[in-house]
Amino acid sequence: MSVTILVVVAFGAALWMLGLTGGRWPEGSTTPEQTLLRLCLGDRSRMQRLISREYSRAPGIDYEEAMRRAIERLAWGRALSADDGGR
Repeated sequence: MSVTILVVVAFGAALWMLGLTGGRWPEGSTTPEQTLLRLCLGDRSRMQRLISREYSRAPGIDYEEAMRRAIERLAWGRALSADDGGR
């Protein structure tokens, strides 16, 4: 349960920070690409597959939005699996 809370709080803080900076990540902070790559455990091909999937779901979005949606979907999926005991 505590892992879920940490994921949700971290994700909420990232979205809050993004809102404060007018949709741009502050200099010196982790970029969405770095965050997604970390969530993919360094697997760039997985990261690209997730971004491609977001493009296919919403063809008009840009790269930043595709990454943001992939991060959100990945974080949400992990939070759900932590809630049900990883089943």
